[in-house]
Amino acid sequence: MDSDTVNELVRQGKEKAYKKGYQTALEEFSQKEENRSEPTIENKGSQSIQRNSTSSDFDENRYRSMIAEEMRKLHEEEAKKQEQKLLEDNARRLFSELHQKVEDSKSRYPDYDEVTKVLNVQEIPEILAYANEADNAGDVLYDLAKNPSKIATLRSLPPQLAISEIHRLSNSIKTNQKGNQEASQKPPLQQLKPTSVNHGDGPLTLRDFKKIYTV
Repeated sequence: MDSDTVNELVRQGKEKAYKKGYQTALEEFSQKEENRSEPTIENKGSQSIQRNSTSSDFDENRYRSMIAEEMRKLHEEEAKKQEQKLLEDNARRLFSELHQKVEDSKSRYPDYDEVTKVLNVQEIPEILAYANEADNAGDVLYDLAKNPSKIATLRSLPPQLAISEIHRLSNSIKTNQKGNQEASQKPPLQQLKPTSVNHGDGPLTLRDFKKIYTV
């Protein structure tokens, strides 16, 4: 607020104050101040003169202080509103991103809902934020739900270290999933089938075994 605006508010305030009998209230206030200070007979007259000459300045200073205090309160309230809005926006963004990642993971775990229902999202908001740093956040949350001790460890770490652990867990899950996928793609072993090759009456040798059992 610039000085011209403050001066205008001061002027308007003084006019309203005078219309409502502000001068009378000021005189009563000044009288109380005078009684509290218990002036002597000699300086009582001089104090009265000084009071009359400075009362206007006192009113203006007081009004300026009131305006400054009100402006401070308004700024604080506005800052709190902005902070709350930012928190709410971040929470909506986080849950929107997590929802998609969780839906992607459900197809890999038939018991996903049953396992992850133990996670109370209101109690571990920081864990949700950490997990969202991974592209397979749904898999990470599934693993954490099955291993609650990992959650306690993450909560004991500074944010950057916790996020590093989340990435480590994320990569470990991906490696295991890749290994399982490769194993499932290998062709099954073919059974050996015996043949009717005559190996004579002698002992069965390795060469005879190969002749009898062919793939």
